[in-house]
This record gives sequence, C-alpha cells and structure tokens, in this order.
Amino acid sequence: MKTSVIIRTKNEGKWLRTLLKSLELQSTPPDEIIIVDSGSTDNTLSIINNFNCVLINADDHVFNYSKSLNIGIERAENDCITMLSGHSLPFDRYLVENGSKLLYSDPNIAGVGGFMYPLFDAPKHEQIEGYYRRLSHEQAGTLNHNPNLSNTNSMIKKSFWEKYRFDESLLEGCEDYDWAKYWIHNGYNIVKNPVLDIFHSHWHVPGYISWDDQVKIWKKTTDLIDLRYA
Repeated sequence: MKTSVIIRTKNEGKWLRTLLKSLELQSTPPDEIIIVDSGSTDNTLSIINNFNCVLINADDHVFNYSKSLNIGIERAENDCITMLSGHSLPFDRYLVENGSKLLYSDPNIAGVGGFMYPLFDAPKHEQIEGYYRRLSHEQAGTLNHNPNLSNTNSMIKKSFWEKYRFDESLLEGCEDYDWAKYWIHNGYNIVKNPVLDIFHSHWHVPGYISWDDQVKIWKKTTDLIDLRYA
C-alpha cells in the first residue's frame, strides 16, 4: 500500500529530525513525505533539507491546522494519507504498515487514529496526566465510530477527503473532530486503535497554553461542531 505522510510545521526543530528518522526506519517507509511549513524561523527548514521530503511553504505565515493539511493532501499522490504533527513520535516501526492495513480492512472505514502519550521530556504534571490517560485508553481498547480523531496521528483515505475537506474556518483546530463527525453522520466508521499510538506533547511548542485552557477552547469548538450534526 503506497502511503503519503503529511506533516504540518511551524518552528518544530526540537523533535522533527527524530520524527523523520523514525519514518525512514518504518517497516514499510512512506512513499512520500510532504511537509507544509508556515514560516518557521528556527532550524526546521535546515532539518528538512537533510531528508527526502517535499517542502511546501504555506501562502501566509499564519498557522492554520486545516489549511496546512488541505495544501499537503492536495499535493499527495496516494490515497492512503498519514498525518503527523512535527512533534509526534511513533511508538514503533509498524505505525505505517499496521495503520494502512487497518484503514483498508473495511471499505466502510473513512479514517483511523491512535492514542497519544507525553514525550519523554514533558513536565511531571503532563507525565502523570498521560499515565492515567493511557490506562483509560488501554481499558477501552479498540473503539469504533469514534469522533475523537486526532490529526497528530491519523490516517485517512484521500478519496473521502476529496468529498469533504478539512474546514479551514475552524481556526482553533478540531478540524479532525469535525471531519470524523461528518463521516460518522453519513454512515461511515472512524476507528481508534493503538496501532497508531504516538508520543506527543504540547508544552514545548511556542505559544503553549496550559492543557486545561486548551481543552476549554476545544470544548467550545466541539460543542458547536456537534450542533452541525445534531
């Protein structure tokens, strides 16, 4: 299965080299890696130059979750699209292989996502929170018809995206939640499964706000999205 990876970046120099190296070492490396950068001013671009990637500079330097993904997917040559954050690190060498197998195991599946746990250098409070989150996820196991698709670690079929793209009006993110709700509402399945698990944190990203404050913003947005599909 040929796979395209889309990575959104803006000042992702801290973990990007590690991520790109991990993709090279996958059991089935992606056929193409497309990076959509929104005006990075750190060493992000110099890191990208050391890897076999397609670099696209966003039209403006204002980071927009949906727009960056739409630009990258438009350029992608394959139907199997993997989306990762610039600070998302796969758990193992089989994320691409097992994720694509799961995505195409059923024509009724529009997208699949995994769970995420804090990066190794995250503050202690985030490590503790991640530990309890991991326990709850392990107890839940595989989840179907789950709207909590996260584009920090997800796979979708481009053929579905061509029918409904990520909503660029959602400036605070949650474009993944909206996309999942749309397809579930239309009778398709979104699967949450540990084969796409990653390490991922928010604390080191420029402009970081506390997790509680971020969740409040997302909650307001997802409440509005829920009204679309009520």
